[in-house]
Amino acid sequence: KNRGLSDAIGRDRLDREAVAAAEREIGSLQAERRRLLEALERRSPEVRRLIRPRLLSSADVRGEVLTANQAMLEYVVADDRIYLWVLTKEAVDFRTIPLSRKALEEALAGISPLFAKDRTFPAAGLDHRWADIRAGRLADLYRILVEEPAGGTVRRHPELIVVPDDLLFYLPFEILVTGTEDGRPRYLIEDHALSYSSSASLLNPELTAGRNAPKGLLAFANPIRPDERRFRLPDWRRLLGRVKSALRGGRFDPLPDSEREVRAIARNFRDSAVYTGRRATEERLKRMAPDYRILHLAAHSEISEIQPMQSRIILGGKAGGVEDGDLRTIEICGLKLNADLVVLSGCGTALGKPSRGEGLIGMSRAFLHAGVPSTVASLWPVDDASTAVFMERFYGRLKAGMSRTEALRQAKIECIRSRDLIRDPFYWAPFVLIGDWRGIDLR
Repeated sequence: KNRGLSDAIGRDRLDREAVAAAEREIGSLQAERRRLLEALERRSPEVRRLIRPRLLSSADVRGEVLTANQAMLEYVVADDRIYLWVLTKEAVDFRTIPLSRKALEEALAGISPLFAKDRTFPAAGLDHRWADIRAGRLADLYRILVEEPAGGTVRRHPELIVVPDDLLFYLPFEILVTGTEDGRPRYLIEDHALSYSSSASLLNPELTAGRNAPKGLLAFANPIRPDERRFRLPDWRRLLGRVKSALRGGRFDPLPDSEREVRAIARNFRDSAVYTGRRATEERLKRMAPDYRILHLAAHSEISEIQPMQSRIILGGKAGGVEDGDLRTIEICGLKLNADLVVLSGCGTALGKPSRGEGLIGMSRAFLHAGVPSTVASLWPVDDASTAVFMERFYGRLKAGMSRTEALRQAKIECIRSRDLIRDPFYWAPFVLIGDWRGIDLR
């Protein structure tokens, strides 16, 4: 007994020493982080504005951010209810939604496995049949989150800016069902252009100033690592693409449609550069990206919601080299870019780790830190073939002079009204615009 007690005391002492050592290391790292941020802020006013953006009051948002056509819906998810602020150019209203966090979690899980608590997806066979998105549940959630607390205001404003919180970061409000039309669901996106932000303060016009890239589009697709062997897909695999879809994540299969995608969207630009296969390297992206107004990455991604700074886009590179091909979130933060828009047409690129007071920590926030005011990214795994079609439609509408949100809206409406499988929200709904919604002159 004495030996057992002595061993227990020894283990407890070692545990306490380990905890103390870990706390000292954490404190040291936090102090080093503060020093680095302060050094960055001293060297660059742009970085200072992004790291510590000017906090906007509701009056500031109404006066400096919102237009007469816009309404902002800002949600806060508490344990026992949801709070909602509704801001327009004319007024600000506050509402309480009687839905607990647990009930919200259950409601989302009831819509589709895409919104299940663990958000794990099968490596293969993921398509609209597996997703099984249920329109009736989407109608229920629309009524609770939008119609009852803010329906009148929403109907008067064709453009919506959603500032989500917690579990709502994973929901594309576009798929909320507002009613039926000709026997099919009518989705919110059919009546409203939508964009998202982690914070109203991140829409400060000061953060979008100074875009000066001289060139148009830089696009990367279907990267191959130097030591990777890749075989051409047989014709039968292409023909059965809708039976066995290629996803832009998971097993890192070839993405032949992504190459068609970037070549098609490049036709919208007078000045574009497209790199595929072994030429689509991390080194080339980092070297060339500061000169381009739009960056488009059609590649596999691997997202970590536990360590979001280690999430990565899979590009070409060499193991052990200076640029290994893994473009990680933490590396994106260190870039200095001049782009108006980044499009990440891979799997789950809009995901990250929700953080109280910080919003969602992930790739879109990293590109904002790098100087890019808006990102189009995805909320779940995406299909290679349908994504190529969707992106062609999106860029075609940007070229026609539409705003970023309206271009997305029109591309989604065309999908909804298609007779192809792309009409299912699994294929068109994951892509959302985070940040600046305005148009881009592609001339």
